[in-house]
Amino acid sequence: MQRRRLIPRSLIPRILPLVMAAGLSLAGCAADRFASAEKIAAPAGLQFRTTQTTSYRLAAWKRMSDPSQPVHVYIEGDGLAWLDRNRPSPDPTPRHPLGLALAARDPAPNVIAIARPCMYVDLSRQPSCRIETWTDGRFDQSAIAAIDQALTQLKPANMRVHLVGYSGGAAIAAALAARRQDVVSLRTVAGNLDPAAITRFHRVSPMPTAIDIAAMAPALAAMPQRHFMGTKDTVIPAFVIEQFAKNAGRCAAVSRVVATHGEGWTEQWPALLRMPLPCEQAQ
Repeated sequence: MQRRRLIPRSLIPRILPLVMAAGLSLAGCAADRFASAEKIAAPAGLQFRTTQTTSYRLAAWKRMSDPSQPVHVYIEGDGLAWLDRNRPSPDPTPRHPLGLALAARDPAPNVIAIARPCMYVDLSRQPSCRIETWTDGRFDQSAIAAIDQALTQLKPANMRVHLVGYSGGAAIAAALAARRQDVVSLRTVAGNLDPAAITRFHRVSPMPTAIDIAAMAPALAAMPQRHFMGTKDTVIPAFVIEQFAKNAGRCAAVSRVVATHGEGWTEQWPALLRMPLPCEQAQ
C-alpha cells in the first residue's frame, strides 16, 4: 500500500511525459528488481513465467510437485505504485516483493506467487499498462479479473486453493475468495481490506473505480480465514482488519504479529502458516 497526495486525474496527462522520461533512467533499476526477485524465488524452486489475460500479461512464479495436494497462491502487494507523495512511479515492479518472499518461505508442495498488473513485464509492449493502472485503478474490476484469469490458467482445474494476500494483494485475494469456487481458505498479511477507508485514513485521493472489498466480508462467512496484523504497522490501521474480520463472522480470526508493514514477516511466516484456521476441516 502506497501513500500519495491528492493529485487530480486531470493532471495525469501533464505529469505522464515527465514520469516516462524518468522511467528511461530507471529501466536498469527495473531489471535489478527482477534480478532481486529471482534471487528470492529460485532457491525455493519457484520458476518465473508470464500468462496472458484479457487485459494484461501477468508475471508469476510457480512450483508444482504434488498434483494431489492443494496450491498455496500468493498475491503481491501494490509494489512501487508511487515514487513519493507527489510522483506516480513509471513502473510498479516492487523493490521488495514481500508477497513473493512469503511464498518462498512456504513449504507446501504447490505454490504460486502472482504479481499485480504491469509488474515484471516490458511496459513498452503492454498498451493496457498506464499510470492509472497501478495508481487509481489497482483495485478495479479489470485488475481483479486479470488475476482471477491468471490463477485459472496457472493451476490444474480441480486443484483447491489456499489464498494469501499481502497489503493491497489482500484486497485482491478477498475478492477472489468471494468469486471463486475452488478457494478453501484465506490468509492476509498487513492487508488492505478496505481501500476506501485507507484513503480516508491517510487523507489521499480516493480511487473511484475500486471494488468495495469491505462489502465482500459477509460473503466469506463460511470461509476459514486468518488476518495477520502488524503491531508496528503505520500503513494499515488495526480497525480496517478488525472490522473486516468482524463482518466476516465466526470463521475469521485476527492475529497480531510483531512486525511493521514491510518488515518482520518473512522470518515468522512458516510459524504463522502453521496456525490453525477457524472452521477449518481437512482440506
